[in-house]
Amino acid sequence: MLIGDNDLLYQRRRVAPQDLVTVVKLPRRLPGPPANTIMLSTADLADLPVTVRTRDGNRTAHTATDGPSLLPGLQLGAAIAETIADLGGQHRSAFQTPVFCATRHQGGWHVYSRAHQRPGRWCFIRTSTEPITATVDDLCWLDPAVALHADHASVLNSHAYTKPPMFAGKEVETKFTLPHQTPIWPLAVQSHELMTAGAIPNMVPRFGMDFESRDFDNYLFDVKGPETQRGYVSFMAVRPNLYRLKRKRFNTDALVREEDVSSEFNPGQPLDAYVRDVLRLDARQLPTFRRIRHDIMFESVATGGHYSIIFDRSTLHADPDETLVQCEIEYMRTRSVLAPDIDLIMNEFAALTSWCADFLRENGIAANANYYSKLTFLRDVIQRRPKLRW
Repeated sequence: MLIGDNDLLYQRRRVAPQDLVTVVKLPRRLPGPPANTIMLSTADLADLPVTVRTRDGNRTAHTATDGPSLLPGLQLGAAIAETIADLGGQHRSAFQTPVFCATRHQGGWHVYSRAHQRPGRWCFIRTSTEPITATVDDLCWLDPAVALHADHASVLNSHAYTKPPMFAGKEVETKFTLPHQTPIWPLAVQSHELMTAGAIPNMVPRFGMDFESRDFDNYLFDVKGPETQRGYVSFMAVRPNLYRLKRKRFNTDALVREEDVSSEFNPGQPLDAYVRDVLRLDARQLPTFRRIRHDIMFESVATGGHYSIIFDRSTLHADPDETLVQCEIEYMRTRSVLAPDIDLIMNEFAALTSWCADFLRENGIAANANYYSKLTFLRDVIQRRPKLRW
């Protein structure tokens, strides 16, 4: 890991020969293909060899420390700051922070740029597609790392994510429908604990947010036309008179469906009028329901793919006995600047689905694997109970 001036991530410039940097030798990583993502937590690091040096190596100082002493928060620890000052970088440590990582592969170096940070935690994303050829200069990778970061700065510096073009504007999701009395909170807690303990192969907690609970009412309309818009429109209540609008376009329940979700807005009129007059859709309102969901969120260090396991309960306002309980598995997006490997993403998704099937079976839950949507559930209810009032 290289600690240097933070503005290396915001300016395309070479590191001058007399510029001071700090090189931290991290524990050796497992052999294998280069990862997309490196996650570091200073709390987990000990016995770290540290070299403070000028870029040209004419002035150096060596020490050793542990993670919390090196980076107790967002600023460098006192001992490293003093070493930088002793080499002539008076007050320089205030400008410095982890900016890059480099790993050896096949006679060269792969480089990673810092994309996210929290006090004591760091997330680096690979920017090199091929190893940078090693030379006698042990920082030969630094200038390429700066240049590669500049090429992708708008993504790396803005917490941006992508979806492969084939998934743009689409949701990729499979489901397990569970017995309607299944308690979802214990399952969410247990699966989150397993995920954080490393029980889901090749997955780590999503950086910055790995668990979330939500509770909201849904006002869903079954869209019959135009033909290209068939599916549903759902108003998800946020606060009084404020909604987020979800539109899904599909003819049959499936793994991949077209989806878009709006930001919060006030329709300014009854919802049925908004659907008819603003969206210009031929649609029928279905029973309103309350949805409670617990999201376990994680990411693949191999691909940068973000996934979630969602345990949710949907209950009709008109009759709370009409309840749908599901475990959903969703591919959400990718945090990467490299070309996506669709086959690898779908293999990860399939492995995750198998993991969930095993998890539910081990908990003694009779789960039905399907793509059963909320729309189909509501249609089934009113077909079975035509006199239900809502």
